[in-house]
This record gives sequence, C-alpha cells and structure tokens, in this order.
Amino acid sequence: MFEAPPQASREEKDFIKRVVGVPGDVLEPRNGKLYRNGKPVDEPYIRCPVPDYWPGLPPPYKVPPGYVVVFGDNRGNSNDGHEWGPLSRVNLMGKAFMIFWPPQRIGLVR
Repeated sequence: MFEAPPQASREEKDFIKRVVGVPGDVLEPRNGKLYRNGKPVDEPYIRCPVPDYWPGLPPPYKVPPGYVVVFGDNRGNSNDGHEWGPLSRVNLMGKAFMIFWPPQRIGLVR
C-alpha cells in the first residue's frame, strides 16, 4: 500500500528541483545514472552520480497517480525525492526558467 509522505507547510523553505518522474514512470538507479522506464535519462547538468540508495523511493519505483518525483542537480548532496519520496502535484509551485548561481552557469534552464 502506498503511503504519501508528509507535505511541507507554507512556512518551510521552497526548493527548486527537476521533475524526473510523472505518474506511471518507473525509476531506478543503475551505475550512477537515473533510468526511467528502463532507459537512461540524459542529464548533462548532473555533476555527480545518482545515489544508488533511495530511502524514500525503493527502486524500481513506480510513481503513483497524483504525484511526481523531483531530484536536485547535486544528486549526492540534495534533499530531494530520493530522500523523502514522491511529491504531491498540489505542492508544485511553478517552473524555473533561468539559472543565476553559480555565476559561470547563468543562463536559461535546459
């Protein structure tokens, strides 16, 4: 049985993460890469390997209806879905369109 994780209150900090899985997607780590539905995801912006241990998402993990899975770009040191599980779609706030930090990466989000 799927049990939803506790959702953050409005007083908590907001995060910018990438949506890596939508309802029905099957996610799993393999050899430091993220696989979605059996295929490797092209993520040239990732600077470190995808962690093989996902306490919040035991792989292979199928994203349930009404939820998404979000990961940060700094996968080895990111408080994200691999730690706390799926995120209810009602908690999505918007779409990032620009990178402003670090300065050498300023530009539009790919």
